[in-house]
Amino acid sequence: MAEEQDSNIEPLIDSLDSAGLKALAWLQAHQLMPTVYSIPMFSPYYCDLLVAEAEKMGREIGYEPNEDEELAFQIPELVTNTLCPTLFTSLSVLFERAAHPVCKLLYGQEPSAHSSIQFARYEPGATSHGNWHHDADSDITLVVSLQPEKFQGGGTDIRTGPLTFETIPKLRKGHGLLFLGRTTLHRGRAVRAGRRDLLVFWTRCS
Repeated sequence: MAEEQDSNIEPLIDSLDSAGLKALAWLQAHQLMPTVYSIPMFSPYYCDLLVAEAEKMGREIGYEPNEDEELAFQIPELVTNTLCPTLFTSLSVLFERAAHPVCKLLYGQEPSAHSSIQFARYEPGATSHGNWHHDADSDITLVVSLQPEKFQGGGTDIRTGPLTFETIPKLRKGHGLLFLGRTTLHRGRAVRAGRRDLLVFWTRCS
């Protein structure tokens, strides 16, 4: 997969001007491991607005477990595609303007549609962590940390081999973990206290 990614990127790099090369160097400085990056996506203020909106939707509609996951690891979600199309559209536009150029620079491909944009939460006593999985409906995934100051623990494990993995600590507020969803085996680490709120973008590339 890395070789395929390199072949996609090489022609793009050759076409970049000095500003584009500086942008690529800046993004590569935010690489956490091969094909996995941390990028700033939202301001802390906007994160707080998103959490407030999610809490309102949670009270009025209710979080639903992701039934595609194993029973013990069904993470409560609010899927904006169906529950709040206006918010879904707004977030899609933000992603298109902020993250599409990043995806093209880093992966040599650009998302053409969102299969889902959802709020997700982990908390002790409910679903504190996830199990190993790929994002089957996502070519490129972005997981944005909305309020890291409100929980202890968390972070993400990325599988690096049959018996090995690398742990990425929880990200700064408003930063997103960007990776290739279909091919990156990953899991959310356990939250020991508080509540971990995330906004997850699943995208498809044509």
